Amino acid sequence: MRWLFTVIGSASPTGPGQSGDLSLASPDVHGPFSSVRLPKGIKAKVWAKRLSGTVGFTLLVQFSPDATAPSPSWTTIDAERLAAAGSLSLEKRRPIVAHFKTGNEALKLSYADTTGAGTIYAVVEVEASDEDE
Repeated sequence: MRWLFTVIGSASPTGPGQSGDLSLASPDVHGPFSSVRLPKGIKAKVWAKRLSGTVGFTLLVQFSPDATAPSPSWTTIDAERLAAAGSLSLEKRRPIVAHFKTGNEALKLSYADTTGAGTIYAVVEVEASDEDE
């Protein structure tokens, strides 16, 4: 089984040097969400990222081995920098892969090192797959 879906994140930092989590949405999911959890045995492959904003920022793709914990720990597995206001589009020849071994894992999008107050956006293309390759 393979399923390609889009995750759209946005935030409105109020000053330079801020960080936080993006509020997520998707055409494939009803309502906003904060992280992506997939069933046990699935791999999430991040193939493409599009960043835009009225300020510069660093997009962080973060992974938690147990998002059900009271205070989950998050590890940054990928980071991209938009240096100033504008947009940046990136596609991976080799995707960033996260393995969902127990079903408690999760991915989230965060931001850091903003250059000022404004609005930031990220669009990430993710493939969920249970196939070995």
